[in-house]
Amino acid sequence: MHIAIFLLLATINSMSFGASNPRDEKSNSSVNLSSANSVMPQQKIDEEFKKITTQAYRELATLTANKLQQTDLHTLITEIAKASQAKDPERANSLVLTNLPTLQKNVNEKELQDLTALVLKQSSIGVAEQIVDLVKSQGDVYAQAKQHFEFAKYEAELSHWDSALTWLRKIDIANELSKDNGDEAYIIYGAALQFKKKHREAITYYAHIKQDSAFYSIAQLNTALAYIRQDWWTDAQLTIEQALGAVRKEDIEIANRLYTILGFSQLQQGFYRNARESFRNVKIKSIYANRALLGVGMAALNQEDFIGAINAFGQLKTHSENDMSVAQSYLLNAYSLTKVNQTAEASASYTEAINYYDKKTNFYENLLSDIKNSTPATQPQLISRINQAIEKQEPELTLLEAQLITLSKLNSDSLSTNTRLQIDKLYSSIFLVYLSKAADVMTKNQIAFNSYLNQSRFGLTKLYDANN
Repeated sequence: MHIAIFLLLATINSMSFGASNPRDEKSNSSVNLSSANSVMPQQKIDEEFKKITTQAYRELATLTANKLQQTDLHTLITEIAKASQAKDPERANSLVLTNLPTLQKNVNEKELQDLTALVLKQSSIGVAEQIVDLVKSQGDVYAQAKQHFEFAKYEAELSHWDSALTWLRKIDIANELSKDNGDEAYIIYGAALQFKKKHREAITYYAHIKQDSAFYSIAQLNTALAYIRQDWWTDAQLTIEQALGAVRKEDIEIANRLYTILGFSQLQQGFYRNARESFRNVKIKSIYANRALLGVGMAALNQEDFIGAINAFGQLKTHSENDMSVAQSYLLNAYSLTKVNQTAEASASYTEAINYYDKKTNFYENLLSDIKNSTPATQPQLISRINQAIEKQEPELTLLEAQLITLSKLNSDSLSTNTRLQIDKLYSSIFLVYLSKAADVMTKNQIAFNSYLNQSRFGLTKLYDANN
């Protein structure tokens, strides 16, 4: 078994779920996932979500509880911020819609940028667009640029890169934004171009960011990734080393990521000792610690330091996180033991790996079956199980989850019957797509663990054949 194969193993992206069904229906009908994407594509979901939620917030805005005695800008934004912190988007958005005349009188004030950011954080696109329209009709170019920038940030966080670029192209970044906003805009612009595989063009945007900027390390990190995508390894390593020299104390996780990328770059190029040193610079409590420890073990294997590899993989196995690096360590640990002729230990380790991967594949198989046969009555428990099964967030699923949570909270007796029916219908459509995409993530995980399971079985068989 060649060690290079493990460099090609895909990392599975996943997320946490936490939405609940807005209605306690007693239906026993199961979910038909096969038609989820054809029922309502994401673009249509976003359009319907914007329309229905804005409609609901307008209805809630008529309630006495959502009106203010004072309507000056400072008081208004303070109340909206309080509602947002209290996770009460209904009140926050209703306050915006109720007090549009106050916002109209203050379209050029800096606080409107912060207000739009608050509203977008709640996925209230329709309400945020109301603010943009006011600024567009009466605000100066600087006020408009701030609004466009906030929308670009929001779209970038969801990995909607085309939309992010559309907003950024409305801005003269160098002249209409503050230095910090401008530098962040250049980061978003470059990231969007990298997503479109325009790596050389992306580098030109990162070059705008100077060393005294809070975004310099991120710009250098992304530049290094652009070099790596073009196989410019030397340039990438020089860029990472330069970035590490400029990392601020508060950006320690950026440094950890830089060391991790540098380590795997060195590993790919055969500089195993250098790679081990890079990985060892990653802090123990970092989110990149498991990945770095995996890298240490792989570098040790390639150096034929099998004891070092066994120590690294053995330590990684003790970590309980739902992490693919931990999962890979079971197979790699068994393989490392065969290289030092510890036959009994290797056999036991392969058996342990087989049991571990078999349990994982059965878990995903059962979960996929339950997703396919989901009913409204089983969904809350199912969501909790999905939450335990996934490693990290994906922007697309994050958006669907946020939309479900919003619709669930909006569905109250304060709304008209028609609006509540529309919310119910949209919730069902989104939840169908949500389960379908969750099933895609589970399937990818299952495929990965099946691959590890087969390799473990092959390794154990090969070990028996060698000893016989």
